[in-house]
Amino acid sequence: MKIAVIGTGYVGLVTGTCFAETGNNVTCVDIDEKKVELLRSGGIPIYEPGFRYYFERNIRQGRIHFTTSLEEGIEQQKWYFGFAYASQAKMARLICRISCARQPILPACSKITKLSSIKALCRWVRQKK
Repeated sequence: MKIAVIGTGYVGLVTGTCFAETGNNVTCVDIDEKKVELLRSGGIPIYEPGFRYYFERNIRQGRIHFTTSLEEGIEQQKWYFGFAYASQAKMARLICRISCARQPILPACSKITKLSSIKALCRWVRQKK
């Protein structure tokens, strides 16, 4: 499955990596060019025990990619998840922007808030494949 993750902060980056670890093709979008370059080069701006192993494996296997371009990030993706540090109004505008750029869109952000853990998130993604 092709998934776009908007925002590469702690939650977005870990979630995107988990999606990739479950066999999905993930494109992570962030407006911070320096952070995107760091991620592309294999650097990690957060700390989570054991995370580096999964992050590096999915980079090597080509399942996770990083961009600053929203248009590139959402191109041909089936699912979209927003984890940008923004108000609900800003996130709604972002989802509307994606909706206008690509039809149809399934605003899956509301489903994410109902999940309590990364393991639950990974199980949910596997079920949707």
